[in-house]
Amino acid sequence: MFSNQLERVAQRALQLGEGLVYLLAVALAGYIAYKYIQRQRFLRELRIARITPLEFQHKLEAGENVLVVDLRSSTAFEAEPAKLPGALHMSPEELEQRHQEIPRDRDIVLYCT
Repeated sequence: MFSNQLERVAQRALQLGEGLVYLLAVALAGYIAYKYIQRQRFLRELRIARITPLEFQHKLEAGENVLVVDLRSSTAFEAEPAKLPGALHMSPEELEQRHQEIPRDRDIVLYCT
């Protein structure tokens, strides 16, 4: 009695299922593309935020007010105890506790190995 209607419902469910699979595939591809673009932006920002030793030397020679925070671990510091003049030495673990020692009114260069 309801065979025609049941066939239509089954056919509609099949069509909806295929569409749903395509929709999920497109959503997944869009998400992957979004994450890839987000990662590329982050990596670009990291490259921009870095400074070469030569650029740092030019800043010092130009008289710019730059603070160096030496974040080498204690073992790295013991292996090579020389530090840049005026540098503030603290281990990465101490950074959270001693952050108030870092002035906020000038450029800060973080040095680590």
